[in-house]
Amino acid sequence: MKSCLNCVASQKIFNKLKDQLGFTSIFELSESQIELIEEVGACYYHIRKDEQVTIRKLAVLPEHQRQGWGRLLIYRVICRAIEGGKTSIFLKCPADLSANNFYKNLGFELETTEQDRTRPLNHWGYHIKLPLLFYCGGGGKSKYDAIAHSAGWNLGINSSGKNTSHQHMMMVDNDWEDYKHSQHLEMVRRNKPLIATARDIEDPLQLPEILEQAAELAKYAGRVLLIPKCDVALPENYWLGYSVPSRYGSTPLKPEWFGDRPIHLLGGSPKKQALAYPQMNVISLDANYAQNLATNFCKAVWTDGNKNIERQEQGCYNALSVSLKQQFNFWREKTVCKLKKGDRVCDTFPSGQARTGTILETLEEWAIVDWDNAVDCPNGVQWNYQYLEKLPEKFYNNQLCSHQDTSSAVEGEIPKAQLPQDTSPSGQLTVSDPYACAIYRKRFPSARLIEQDITTLGDEFISSLPTPDIIVGGSPCQNFSIAGDRTGITGSHSSLFFEFIRFLQILQPPAFCWENVSSVLSSGGGQDFIRILDALLQVGYVGTWQVRNGNRHVPQNRERIFCVGIHRRYSGNNTKAGKEIIAANI
Repeated sequence: MKSCLNCVASQKIFNKLKDQLGFTSIFELSESQIELIEEVGACYYHIRKDEQVTIRKLAVLPEHQRQGWGRLLIYRVICRAIEGGKTSIFLKCPADLSANNFYKNLGFELETTEQDRTRPLNHWGYHIKLPLLFYCGGGGKSKYDAIAHSAGWNLGINSSGKNTSHQHMMMVDNDWEDYKHSQHLEMVRRNKPLIATARDIEDPLQLPEILEQAAELAKYAGRVLLIPKCDVALPENYWLGYSVPSRYGSTPLKPEWFGDRPIHLLGGSPKKQALAYPQMNVISLDANYAQNLATNFCKAVWTDGNKNIERQEQGCYNALSVSLKQQFNFWREKTVCKLKKGDRVCDTFPSGQARTGTILETLEEWAIVDWDNAVDCPNGVQWNYQYLEKLPEKFYNNQLCSHQDTSSAVEGEIPKAQLPQDTSPSGQLTVSDPYACAIYRKRFPSARLIEQDITTLGDEFISSLPTPDIIVGGSPCQNFSIAGDRTGITGSHSSLFFEFIRFLQILQPPAFCWENVSSVLSSGGGQDFIRILDALLQVGYVGTWQVRNGNRHVPQNRERIFCVGIHRRYSGNNTKAGKEIIAANI
């Protein structure tokens, strides 16, 4: 959130540039968010409810122009967009201004030109594709850098080497074994990158000094990466670096330790990066492994096994080119493996149970799968066991990544107390995802499936449903989550909580269970959760809540809040009956 002081400081900058920018009022700017570099420049932008961020005003004072500050302001908006789960940034610029070249060089694409009353306006769009891919090489001058750039990778540099940056570097890394802060800080100041690493945290006693150094680096970078190699509490305003296990070094911390924090994967083989990817909130990664393999051994990853690319004069260049192109294809287009993301597959587990799953990521013979709980494979699902047989056994029966809820999310009631031995529920489920519907119909043929967006169901239709023993739901969490936009219970996704309340109010079941992310407790300064509890009270329910960690069931920390309650008619002499209903269903 911006402060009034920031508004005033930014207004001074815009007032000095009225002729270039046109009239700008405090009222107009108060509707936006601010990225401010005091006495240098400011950027006002607006985060919309859809996947779009709009830049309204960008200004850098004349004495600070052509020093990378404007680019840094844009980088910080990009970081905000990534943190908010947004994928596009848009802005308008008069067609006759030189700033158009600035946006083009930053990677913005010209979408269209609008014929305004006074002057044509160019519409520019920046489309974020995650993970961001970085190659930290020779500072932009070497042939390796040219290969990386042509393969689609963003250029970076290691500040501890002999190389200097001959062009702008989007990432500045350091040598964790020989960190020189003054040298690293100067390289970051000169480049003003999107990402800069801080010194590795190998001992908790180092933390105060490293946080002080990180604060200095943060003045000149979009985001600073803290790289923990021990269990320490780290401020939320930094992204984190995960040292992927390799013979050169790694972190003893497990992926689940990092929670939902934005992560950069440091080093490690592409296979290990691919396995770490679905277990963490990965924003970016680098190609250090591919560089070492190419320059030292003339080898490329993801080609023909361990065979060397011929040791000739150009062998190391060929190896790097093959590696970077293959990795780019994997992360962007998933063309390395015959299987692709979204494919439905079937496998037989050691227990003999057959399950269907959805491919999340693929890499040669590896496939990371989100397994459903179906006991058999429905028609139309391919049998691809030959591609899955090398999947590590530790991933069996674990769901590595869960699909985010959308506006057509699961929102219904499945009374477990009514489940017969064949596990066919007699309740209703309201859902509009076609895959979920296909699996549900196959597994529970006797259940009623309402294949429709819950917001389109009228009160009269809901009242016609039989009253269940319990309503179980988990309304979408995007607007509550710290990885989301934090618009809270009024957000476009999380406001579907009130559909859960509508079902409770109309059907009046004896009990309910509602689940969501633990950050709902801090959403809106705590007021959102108070509003949730009040809404439950208003429709006649009393109960309790608790935060539980699901790390016993999935290989990551997944703290979730569970609210359970009973209707007031079960209070007093009927409290025991209400508790028995909850115990039988949860």
